This record gives sequence, C-alpha cells and structure tokens, in this order.
Amino acid sequence: MGLTGTAGALHRSSRAAKDAEWRKPYPAPVMVWSAVAATLAATLLCAWGFGLAPIPWPEIALIWGYSLAWSFQTDWAKRAVYRHLGHNAPCHVCLIGLLKRSTVRGVP
Repeated sequence: MGLTGTAGALHRSSRAAKDAEWRKPYPAPVMVWSAVAATLAATLLCAWGFGLAPIPWPEIALIWGYSLAWSFQTDWAKRAVYRHLGHNAPCHVCLIGLLKRSTVRGVP
C-alpha cells in the first residue's frame, strides 16, 4: 500500500457533497477512523521499512504535505464544477436573466 494510501484516504474523503469537505454532512465516523488507521499503518510501515528500504521522515512529511495540498485542490475543483453545472456562477445568472427578459418581450 505504501504512502499512496495517504493520498487515497484523503481523496476518498472528497465525497460527492457539493459543499467543502469540512462542512456538513460529515462522512461517517467508521469511514474516517478506518482511513486514519490505514494511513497511520502505511506511514509506519514505510518509515520502518518492512519488506522495503525505509523512507526517511522528512520525505514522509513531504509526501503528506503533497497529499494534503492535492486533497484541497481536488475539493476546490469539485466545488467549482458543481458551481458551474448548477448554473449559479455569475455569468450563468446574468445570461439566464437576459434570456428571460428577451423571451418575455418577444411574446405578443
């Protein structure tokens, strides 16, 4: 599993909720704690080097930072897509208002 489990567990928490990860509805506690346990186990296995060369702690910290950064980036992209598809973006609201006004005037 390695430290890629870190990114995988963080990515799974970027669920299908249309709001940010840290807002309600929260993921189920069993999902959170299983991800925490799997990530902690993967980190310790890589640090101690069971069956492979151990990874130094500074590199583990770098991998954790990278995974956290991409988790927030993925969440931001998810919210941007939902905002775009929901037609709540300012450009959509303006266009929809313009279309409503033009069709109302065109009706005899």
